[in-house]
Amino acid sequence: MPNELLTYCRLLDIVVRKLGHDYLLLIFEPGPSEEKLCSAVFGQYDDYSTAMLEADGKPVLVKSADAEGRFRSNEDVHHELVERVYKTLESGGKLSDGRCEVDASDVPEFMVECALNGIGCLERE
Repeated sequence: MPNELLTYCRLLDIVVRKLGHDYLLLIFEPGPSEEKLCSAVFGQYDDYSTAMLEADGKPVLVKSADAEGRFRSNEDVHHELVERVYKTLESGGKLSDGRCEVDASDVPEFMVECALNGIGCLERE
Protein backbone atom coordinates (compact mmCIF):
# COMPACT_ATOMS: atom_id res chain seq x y z
CA MET A 1 0.00 0.00 0.00
CA PRO A 2 1.51 3.32 -1.08
CA ASN A 3 0.31 5.38 1.89
CA GLU A 4 1.75 3.06 4.56
CA LEU A 5 5.22 4.62 4.60
CA LEU A 6 3.74 8.10 4.92
CA THR A 7 1.55 6.89 7.80
CA TYR A 8 4.50 5.27 9.59
CA CYS A 9 6.59 8.43 9.22
CA ARG A 10 3.74 10.60 10.49
CA LEU A 11 3.26 8.33 13.52
CA LEU A 12 6.97 8.29 14.36
CA ASP A 13 7.03 12.08 14.00
CA ILE A 14 4.59 12.35 16.92
CA VAL A 15 7.07 10.56 19.22
CA VAL A 16 10.05 12.47 17.79
CA ARG A 17 8.44 15.85 18.42
CA LYS A 18 7.27 14.86 21.90
CA LEU A 19 10.89 14.06 22.81
CA GLY A 20 12.00 17.45 21.44
CA HIS A 21 13.76 16.35 18.25
CA ASP A 22 13.37 17.25 14.59
CA TYR A 23 13.72 13.85 12.94
CA LEU A 24 14.45 10.15 13.37
CA LEU A 25 16.87 8.29 11.10
CA LEU A 26 17.45 4.60 10.65
CA ILE A 27 21.19 4.09 10.39
CA PHE A 28 22.78 0.85 9.22
CA GLU A 29 24.98 -0.66 11.93
CA PRO A 30 28.19 -1.98 10.34
CA GLY A 31 30.01 -4.79 12.02
CA PRO A 32 30.74 -8.50 12.05
CA SER A 33 27.21 -9.41 13.09
CA GLU A 34 25.40 -11.91 10.88
CA GLU A 35 22.22 -9.90 11.44
CA LYS A 36 22.08 -6.70 9.46
CA LEU A 37 20.62 -4.11 11.84
CA CYS A 38 19.59 -0.47 11.76
CA SER A 39 19.54 1.74 14.82
CA ALA A 40 16.97 4.49 15.29
CA VAL A 41 18.71 7.81 15.92
CA PHE A 42 17.20 11.22 16.72
CA GLY A 43 18.58 14.40 15.25
CA GLN A 44 18.23 18.16 15.24
CA TYR A 45 18.36 20.49 12.23
CA ASP A 46 20.56 23.00 14.05
CA ASP A 47 22.84 20.53 15.86
CA TYR A 48 24.79 17.52 14.63
CA SER A 49 24.60 15.57 17.87
CA THR A 50 22.44 12.48 17.85
CA ALA A 51 20.74 10.34 20.44
CA MET A 52 19.50 6.77 20.07
CA LEU A 53 15.88 5.83 20.49
CA GLU A 54 15.61 3.57 23.51
CA ALA A 55 12.70 1.38 24.56
CA ASP A 56 12.75 0.62 28.28
CA GLY A 57 16.42 1.59 28.46
CA LYS A 58 17.61 -0.55 25.53
CA PRO A 59 18.54 0.76 22.05
CA VAL A 60 15.93 0.09 19.40
CA LEU A 61 17.44 -2.00 16.60
CA VAL A 62 15.53 -3.16 13.52
CA LYS A 63 16.56 -5.87 11.08
CA SER A 64 17.43 -4.34 7.71
CA ALA A 65 17.71 -7.68 5.87
CA ASP A 66 15.59 -10.81 5.62
CA ALA A 67 16.74 -14.38 6.37
CA GLU A 68 18.32 -14.70 2.92
CA GLY A 69 20.37 -11.51 3.42
CA ARG A 70 18.30 -9.35 1.05
CA PHE A 71 17.57 -5.83 2.21
CA ARG A 72 13.98 -5.30 3.33
CA SER A 73 11.80 -2.55 1.88
CA ASN A 74 11.51 0.81 3.63
CA GLU A 75 7.87 0.02 4.38
CA ASP A 76 8.75 -3.26 6.10
CA VAL A 77 11.50 -1.71 8.21
CA HIS A 78 9.35 1.26 9.22
CA HIS A 79 6.40 -1.03 9.96
CA GLU A 80 8.56 -3.06 12.35
CA LEU A 81 9.85 0.12 14.01
CA VAL A 82 6.36 1.60 14.51
CA GLU A 83 5.05 -1.72 15.78
CA ARG A 84 7.87 -2.03 18.34
CA VAL A 85 7.31 1.55 19.51
CA TYR A 86 3.56 0.92 19.83
CA LYS A 87 3.98 -2.40 21.67
CA THR A 88 6.47 -0.84 24.09
CA LEU A 89 4.06 1.96 24.95
CA GLU A 90 0.99 -0.31 25.00
CA SER A 91 2.62 -2.60 27.55
CA GLY A 92 3.38 0.31 29.90
CA GLY A 93 6.95 0.83 28.74
CA LYS A 94 8.75 4.07 28.06
CA LEU A 95 10.60 5.50 25.08
CA SER A 96 13.62 7.68 25.64
CA ASP A 97 16.40 9.62 23.96
CA GLY A 98 18.63 9.26 27.02
CA ARG A 99 17.46 12.60 28.46
CA CYS A 100 13.67 12.59 28.31
CA GLU A 101 11.11 9.82 28.24
CA VAL A 102 7.56 9.41 27.05
CA ASP A 103 4.90 6.85 27.84
CA ALA A 104 1.55 6.13 26.18
CA SER A 105 -0.20 8.96 28.03
CA ASP A 106 2.23 11.46 26.47
CA VAL A 107 1.37 10.44 22.90
CA PRO A 108 -2.33 9.53 22.83
CA GLU A 109 -2.67 10.48 19.15
CA PHE A 110 0.09 7.99 18.28
CA MET A 111 -1.65 5.23 20.24
CA VAL A 112 -5.06 5.95 18.70
CA GLU A 113 -3.68 6.12 15.13
CA CYS A 114 -1.84 2.80 15.59
CA ALA A 115 -4.97 1.14 16.94
CA LEU A 116 -7.08 2.52 14.09
CA ASN A 117 -4.52 1.35 11.51
CA GLY A 118 -4.24 -2.13 13.05
CA ILE A 119 -0.58 -1.67 13.99
CA GLY A 120 0.54 -3.89 16.83
CA CYS A 121 -2.41 -6.25 16.68
CA LEU A 122 -1.96 -7.83 13.26
CA GLU A 123 1.10 -9.64 11.99
CA ARG A 124 2.42 -8.38 8.68
CA GLU A 125 2.43 -10.84 5.78
